[in-house]
Amino acid sequence: MKNAGLIAAVAVSIILNIVCLMRISQLKTSNESLYATVDRMHTEGLPVSRTSPSDDDDADHHEEEEEIEVSSIMTNIQRHFGKLYFAGTAQNWDLAEFYVHEVEEAMEELEEHNVIEDGINISKFVSIMGLTPLKDIDEAVDNKDLTAFKNAYTAQISQCNACHAASKHPYIRIKEPERPVFSNQIFTPIGQ
Repeated sequence: MKNAGLIAAVAVSIILNIVCLMRISQLKTSNESLYATVDRMHTEGLPVSRTSPSDDDDADHHEEEEEIEVSSIMTNIQRHFGKLYFAGTAQNWDLAEFYVHEVEEAMEELEEHNVIEDGINISKFVSIMGLTPLKDIDEAVDNKDLTAFKNAYTAQISQCNACHAASKHPYIRIKEPERPVFSNQIFTPIGQ
């Protein structure tokens, strides 16, 4: 009976891994398509932003742009995203959920400000390539699924790097962290 349970658990794990790998493959295909579209738009001299403010909103748009510093928010996202990695891999799901929320909140701030830099709609890119794949991480955390978490985290990194490349910042490349930036935080669950 124990062997049957073990076999079932292994089978479920294999199926989940296959599903996650298929999702990562879909995201990579999506990235390639996005790269091709952005390259074509640049080659043809077309603006990369998908939306533009109306003349009435132009003053508000410039005012909002001046109030937000994209690099500061991105640094905040990177800090929380790194901490999310260590919380998730330690299976401290409460802490991981906290950091998912922090990353989501920072991305939503960029999304809401309709940031357009050099004709590129940063807000739209963050919405599509940041917030959309973050949902998979959130789902893995909710399900307390370490394998799905690691796969979703890797897929999110791929999307971040694709977004940086598409927004003319290919030199900003993110990778899986090797050690916490802050050595004074415990990432394991309470009691461990």
